[in-house]
Amino acid sequence: MPSTTSDKQYKVTISLDDLTPNNLGVLRKITEKVLPTSYPQQFYHQVIESPSTSITKLAYFNEVPVGCLKAQVLIPEGKTLPSCCYVDSLCVIKAYRKFGIGQQLLDYLEQETIKKFIHTIKLHCWVENKPGVEWYLKNGFQVEEIVKDYYKEQELVNPDAMLLVKTI
Repeated sequence: MPSTTSDKQYKVTISLDDLTPNNLGVLRKITEKVLPTSYPQQFYHQVIESPSTSITKLAYFNEVPVGCLKAQVLIPEGKTLPSCCYVDSLCVIKAYRKFGIGQQLLDYLEQETIKKFIHTIKLHCWVENKPGVEWYLKNGFQVEEIVKDYYKEQELVNPDAMLLVKTI
């Protein structure tokens, strides 16, 4: 359901939409533009191949795709109940970050997680992504640990990541 904010000059509509095989490339473009890493094609196709364990949305600003969410329900081997929801990516293009789009994506994720009776959301965030880390902390996540060399394959200057966790 779109939310509308009024401005004296123009009307802003922010909406979330489902991911389909037809707009899978949009998820890839946004992720590659925002994150300091790249993923193989399988990372994106996993959403279509495993819809029951995927939580995804695209975010639109006046019908222009500007954000995305890709998360997965993690079920430990040999178990039937999920242990947590892991966020693979929650991205908003920089120019659109002050419109509450990331918050809408996170709110959607939390609602879906609750519907699935999952009480923990986890994600890794690059330690050098100070605005991202601050945003997650402001939204109730806590640092569980620093993971050394998490982004080593991406050849970042500092490849460490924070494992952030939120209990809902």
